Amino acid sequence: MSVRFDDFEEFFALSHDGHSPFRWQTRLARQLCETGRWPDRIAAPTGAGKSSVVDIHLFANALHAAGAGSRVPRRLSVVVNRRGLVDQHALHARALSELLRTADDGSLYARIADALRSLRIGDDDEPFELAMLRGGLPRDRRWLDDPGSCTIICATPDMWGSRLLMRGYGSSRYAHPREAGLLAHDSAVIVDEAHLNRQLLLTAQRVGEFAQRTAGRIGVAALQAVETTATPATPGSDGVTPADIDAEPVLARRLRTPKPVRWQGLPTWTGKAPSARYLDDLAGLVNTQHTRYGHGTSGGRTIGCVINRVDTAVRLAALLRRQGLRVEVRVGRMRPYDLDRLLAEKPGLLTATGDATTDVLIATQTVEVGVDIDLAAMVTELAPGSALAQRAGRVNRTGRSTVTEIVVVGPADPAKLGDVPPYRGDDLSAAYEWVQRRAEDPEGCAPLAITVDPAPSPKPSRTLWQRLELHDAHLLARTSDELFAQPDLELWLRDDLEPERAMAGVVVRADLPADSNTALALLHVVPPADIEAFPCTLTDANALITQVRAAPQRRRVFIWREDHLVDDPESRLRPGDIVVIDDCHPVHTEGVVVENPSSRARPVPAESLPGIHAIILDGELLTEFAEQTDEQSASTAEERWGKRQFVPGPMDPNSVRPRLSWIVVRETARGSDDEIQQEWTGTAVTLDRHSEAVAARAATVGRRVGVAEPLPEVLQLAGRCHDLGKEKDWFQRLLGRHPDEPVLAKSRRRTEYQARRARATSGMPSGWRHEQQSVLATVHELDRAAVTDTAMRDMVLRLVGLSHGRGRAGFPHSAAELLGGGTDPVARALFDTGEWDSLIERTHTVWGIWGACYLEALLRAADSRCSQEGS
Repeated sequence: MSVRFDDFEEFFALSHDGHSPFRWQTRLARQLCETGRWPDRIAAPTGAGKSSVVDIHLFANALHAAGAGSRVPRRLSVVVNRRGLVDQHALHARALSELLRTADDGSLYARIADALRSLRIGDDDEPFELAMLRGGLPRDRRWLDDPGSCTIICATPDMWGSRLLMRGYGSSRYAHPREAGLLAHDSAVIVDEAHLNRQLLLTAQRVGEFAQRTAGRIGVAALQAVETTATPATPGSDGVTPADIDAEPVLARRLRTPKPVRWQGLPTWTGKAPSARYLDDLAGLVNTQHTRYGHGTSGGRTIGCVINRVDTAVRLAALLRRQGLRVEVRVGRMRPYDLDRLLAEKPGLLTATGDATTDVLIATQTVEVGVDIDLAAMVTELAPGSALAQRAGRVNRTGRSTVTEIVVVGPADPAKLGDVPPYRGDDLSAAYEWVQRRAEDPEGCAPLAITVDPAPSPKPSRTLWQRLELHDAHLLARTSDELFAQPDLELWLRDDLEPERAMAGVVVRADLPADSNTALALLHVVPPADIEAFPCTLTDANALITQVRAAPQRRRVFIWREDHLVDDPESRLRPGDIVVIDDCHPVHTEGVVVENPSSRARPVPAESLPGIHAIILDGELLTEFAEQTDEQSASTAEERWGKRQFVPGPMDPNSVRPRLSWIVVRETARGSDDEIQQEWTGTAVTLDRHSEAVAARAATVGRRVGVAEPLPEVLQLAGRCHDLGKEKDWFQRLLGRHPDEPVLAKSRRRTEYQARRARATSGMPSGWRHEQQSVLATVHELDRAAVTDTAMRDMVLRLVGLSHGRGRAGFPHSAAELLGGGTDPVARALFDTGEWDSLIERTHTVWGIWGACYLEALLRAADSRCSQEGS
């Protein structure tokens, strides 16, 4: 497992087609490996390779694991405000994971993979964890289950920032503390093009300040916030220097090769819904560039066309195809399933290598940041100056061509420029003036020329930035309370407060039964998955809902929010919601959800959904299983499908013979639902065994991530006590324990029907939580063990009570209700007179609000992994 810093150049070259890192990239890697800290700011012109932060993060963690580098943050979040670019970062990270996982024994990549695996607390084969957090994707929990693993998180600002603030869009509220704790500690965030995300950067820095106050006591570093930009507005940035450019011919060619600019005013330009004449004008410009610079010319490549509106992009694509050009559309809102198919068919399309079968790539703002494509030339609509500079960075990116051109399209009379959503008139006017200067300069939009004459950034759409205060943090920490009004996160997250920018997702299903109640039951078992979700704005999602409800058939709409289906189908959509509809409705045009879509979507096959082996809808098989007992059904399922979980649906209400409506065969995979794990693992697990397993794992997790003493012991005590409340008779009846068996923590294998029946007959009070009972039992355990240190006792009790995300900051039952009518002075003090609330506030003071979340995340990760492993 020997890894040295001198290996960085070879490691980098292996994943970049043999290209060595630039000097500034090596310098950044050395700084991180030696100091354990990222710089506050990274400045590098477009084309200089800022996306290498992913490679640097992985190498620095491997070097530390091999004992040759400083302790560095385990988690790196790359945050960018373009959904397509989140996908691009994730694709690069996924490619690195594949290279590491399949490396030949003894090679450098194999040694780095082994070093990264040594950081993991589990026995996973993946060298590092990868998570995507963007609008339109259901939640990804896997990165929460191993706090010690090296992790790459690719996210949009809203999705990352809402999790940092303990209100993650699209995630379960009981997972909110885990997410916030792991993002605020042992983490770094790279805010790409920070001038477009000033509010988010300010909030990240503020949370880092709060976390830093108690980071020394916890023993794990607080969040490091890094801003990156291609056009630094302030001096003192780490990154590319003039000496780097002079010393490196490849970098100099990228940054100095001219990119001539031409302004093209069009009388047909409005910036709004396009006319047929405007589309003809655009098509003429694209065809001219294709003839001059595209395929068929010496060294010609794909021509780029960047459009501000999705509907304009898809209509232009259709027109160019009719004219004989081979066109691909990339507008950032593609379904991952469709994107995977596109990349399989054209793997070079979105890379610097290019694709010889594509004449024109039509895109929206998705190509502005982070996409390493190398276009021969470009036609782009007028946009704010900083957006145009980024678009220009995709043209002749490697500097390998001596001829190119960037045509900027706008109105014939720029003096009449006004607001053109999503852009404002004054930003467009400033951009027009900048374009005129660039058009007069032979260097045009060469990256170095832009650093001398920076593109104007959009003016802030809000007059004041919102600073997160301590009282705000205390309110946000009440994650399990039913607040009258939820905090408005946009104040702390967004530069632009326009509501239509918020994102949702759309999922199309072909296997939903005609009976809506039966369809709801199936969606509970097979919830929406990231691979099948079309990302779209809330505005477009609402328009689609209106269209579906006016359709002649299957007018139903299901809304998936956080981890459940919304009871009220008329509920107003929120950011991160997933809209589920039947496959009989038009939903997209060119793979994108737009107003008045023209095409139905091909549903993702059930076997392609994560964790799903099959959805059985065969009538004879459903009848066969319906006529068996529960035990016979489970036995038959095991014979057919092995040890997978067998989930029968309700009886088909439209069948004359007894017949199930559906059967789902699924894996009991890592990252499955928290609530299921509390009751079902496939085999019966005794409480003693589970408690000792979690205690040992929690202590191991604490020591492996490096928390300070006595926290490993605190985590161990909390792990041993966290499920003591399960000894209660009604919970044991729920688990199906026989009187002569030991006390259980998890039930034996059961069908979902058996589990529901056991819950209904257990006698458990509505809303009762075993964690509250566990707190009371833990007080007595701590007394017997003579644990007197107040801070230690408080944190053990907090971790036990909040071990599943509830209890923040109170529990629903009084002492008498908790004890079934009995009395206990400790229970009365804790739950009737406010001592539990006081304990929560004391732990916030001692360990910090985000620090306490981090410690909760460590215990919950240990519990989750033990449950997944069946212990």
